[in-house]
Amino acid sequence: GEPLPPPEGLPLDVLRRMVIEVVNHTSYTQLWTSKGMLCQKHVSIWAPEQNVASFFRVSLKVSLGHYANRGFSDARGGDSMGVGKRSILQVRDRQTFGRSSDEYLQMVADHYCPAPVRWRQVWSQNRGTT
Repeated sequence: GEPLPPPEGLPLDVLRRMVIEVVNHTSYTQLWTSKGMLCQKHVSIWAPEQNVASFFRVSLKVSLGHYANRGFSDARGGDSMGVGKRSILQVRDRQTFGRSSDEYLQMVADHYCPAPVRWRQVWSQNRGTT
């Protein structure tokens, strides 16, 4: 197919500084476990955390979904407990500091990795009586 045009309102020189890359990620939040269920094997579901730890942000992490782990151990483990190496997409400005870098990073992420238009729930679990 055709390449996507640049995001509207993003200067071309700024876009040239941006890279989208796959990077290791180590910070996760547990969303769900099979603890307390009568199942033969335990499992847990984890979501990547979106940490921002600097005054001038030069990168933005883009989550593409959740990770399943065998057992309840932390998702950072990977290997035999999950899918192995844990990765996430990152939009990074190669310039060290930029006053409006946050805005530009978000523009690039929204343009090249847009959120789904709609969701379809494929599974749910109800506990107890309502």
